[in-house]
Amino acid sequence: MGMMLAWGFIGIFAGSTLLAVSHTQLKVWPDTGPEPG
Repeated sequence: MGMMLAWGFIGIFAGSTLLAVSHTQLKVWPDTGPEPG
């Protein structure tokens, strides 16, 4: 039971980290491209 709880926390932590990373990359992506004009 404790192991299941630990895996749940790990899954939530990994999921939120993945979301944060992808969100950050989406925000940074346009800045790394060629500047217009």
